[in-house]
Amino acid sequence: PEVARVYHQLSMFYYQLDIKDAAAELARKAVILSERTLGVDHNETVLSYLNLGLFEHVNGRTTEALHYIEHALELWKIVYGLHHPDSITTLNNAAVMLQSMKQYHTSRIWFEKSLALSTQIAGPDAIATGTLAFQLAQALALDHDAHAAVSRMRDAYAIFLAKLGSNDRSTKEAESWLEQLTQNAVSVAKHAKDVQARRLRRV
Repeated sequence: PEVARVYHQLSMFYYQLDIKDAAAELARKAVILSERTLGVDHNETVLSYLNLGLFEHVNGRTTEALHYIEHALELWKIVYGLHHPDSITTLNNAAVMLQSMKQYHTSRIWFEKSLALSTQIAGPDAIATGTLAFQLAQALALDHDAHAAVSRMRDAYAIFLAKLGSNDRSTKEAESWLEQLTQNAVSVAKHAKDVQARRLRRV
């Protein structure tokens, strides 16, 4: 186990030094040793899988990274249950990875899971929940769901306004996004209405 921990620490150092391939290789060794010496369901093994997923992602191997993260999440459910706070971050990281691959609809689903879990654990009015609502709103916009994007950004803005005040950077950013998304939603709705009207005239 001590050797596994050293590999884990070394992988983190290499990652911080931007030596990404070496970081990923050491992370793989940490996973193998941790599984063999601590067990497949040990919390350090799960953490090693999560770090390996991160390192594979930064090396451009996002598909492999997602496999490791999904595996870690399954282990997490077995060990800690469905409602462990760290699962929120893991789900969110996977959503960001999918978004970087332009898999916007799948990314949206992962963001929704992360937000739902945060709402249950941290509460519907928590700043963390507001941050996830903000990210989900952006994901919904990328997935061309303008109406839902406005709704989620409104939730984020309301939380930030209540918790942080009107002068906070997060509140102002959410307000700006809300205005832009609202304008976009109106434009999309108007375009859809015009298209429908033209079809009716042709009929």
